[in-house]
Amino acid sequence: MAACGVLVPKEKATGQRAAIVMAGVVNAFMHSLPFRVDVGVVEGQQVYRNGKADANGLLKVAAVSGAALGGIMFRATKVKFPLPREWKGGAPKGAHQARVLDDVGWEYEFDGPKRPPKIVRVPDGVDVVGPDPGVHWKEIVDAIGLALWGYGK
Repeated sequence: MAACGVLVPKEKATGQRAAIVMAGVVNAFMHSLPFRVDVGVVEGQQVYRNGKADANGLLKVAAVSGAALGGIMFRATKVKFPLPREWKGGAPKGAHQARVLDDVGWEYEFDGPKRPPKIVRVPDGVDVVGPDPGVHWKEIVDAIGLALWGYGK
C-alpha cells in the first residue's frame, strides 16, 4: 500500500509556533498509523543565492520541515530529507507536477510550466484523505512526487 499526504494543522500558527504545532500534528498522525512506514520523506529547504524567495520565510518553512522530520523518525524504517533540486531537479513547479501526474496516470489540464496543472479527474480507487483537495492540490501533487522519489520511482 502506498500513501502520501498533506497535514494541515487546525491552529493557524506562524513563526516558531508553527513548527511546534506541526510537530504535534505529525507526531499525532504517526502515532495513529496501525503500521510502520517503509519510507518517510520530508522536503528540506534551501536558500538559493539568486533565488526570489524570502530567506526569512524559508527559515520558517525549514523549521516546520524539521519538525515534520522529527515526527516521522520513530515510525519510518527509512527517512529521506531531500532539497527541492534533489527530488524535482530544476524544472519549473508546473512542469514537474505535470510529470508527476503523468507518472501516476492522472488526467489534468496544463497551462504552461510555471502554473500548476489543474486536476481533471482523480482515478477510481484513489482516495484523497485529509484537507480539502481543491485548496491543496499543489501540495498533494508535491507529496506524490516526493513519495515517488523516496521509493526510487
